[in-house]
Amino acid sequence: MPDTVWQLGTETGMAAALTAQSQPTFIDIGVRTQEVVVLLIVAGLLALAVARSRAVALRQARLAQERANLGRYFPQKTAQLLADRTDPFSNPSEHNAAVLFADLVAFTAWSEKHTPRETIDLLREIHGLLAEVVFRHNGTLDKFIGDGLMATFGTPEPSDTDASNALGAIVEMTEAFDRWQKNRKAGEGRNLRLAVGVHYGPVVIGNIGSKDRLEFAVLGDTVNIASRLESATRQVGCRGLVSRALVEAAIAEGYSPDAEDLAKLTPDGKIDLRGRTGQIEIYRM
Repeated sequence: MPDTVWQLGTETGMAAALTAQSQPTFIDIGVRTQEVVVLLIVAGLLALAVARSRAVALRQARLAQERANLGRYFPQKTAQLLADRTDPFSNPSEHNAAVLFADLVAFTAWSEKHTPRETIDLLREIHGLLAEVVFRHNGTLDKFIGDGLMATFGTPEPSDTDASNALGAIVEMTEAFDRWQKNRKAGEGRNLRLAVGVHYGPVVIGNIGSKDRLEFAVLGDTVNIASRLESATRQVGCRGLVSRALVEAAIAEGYSPDAEDLAKLTPDGKIDLRGRTGQIEIYRM
């Protein structure tokens, strides 16, 4: 304003300064400059705090998304292990686990009569159905193999119910596939059949590959037997084959011999598996 005073007159001293300060139109440039500097400092600190809080929030969101992505492939305990530890599978470990293989029979013939889009849509639907069963029984989805999958129960760390979980999974998996098939129209998968094989025994788990490309792998004769059991369902003429080792392990874990799931399995003697010497005692479903 025109009558603003921002400089003291020729008079000096405390009295002159107090007189000038008492005037409503007097502006002390030094004080105002200090106020502006303090305001800028406080605003800068607040902006820094907000930026840091935002960065922390975004980082937590990314971590949550990463864990959610892990949860699409692993059960909760496995995802937690992968998230909390650095390179948890660098040292191979060996313990007992159950291995499950599932495959669609007659899928190749079905896909010949349908478009690639229809084929991938059907695979996604069935893969999603089977994966949900695996996760519901605390299994690990190891990989999708074409129109089938491989799942393990007891990896990367064993539990007291691995065989029981695998036994419950094969029963629910076949029943869920039957329900899915009944809801399909003719020509939309009604002629497909699900074949499942499960075995329980020692496996080796750890990373394989190079330093630039690692893969979590479950290896051992148990994996081979489970795969051969799934293939042998065509020979035996059933939906699923379970090794006696799995049934005995489930009972040892506390599974009742009179349980409803076990009642759906029928002892079927011993069978020769392709590429292996010696026979495996099986239960058919």
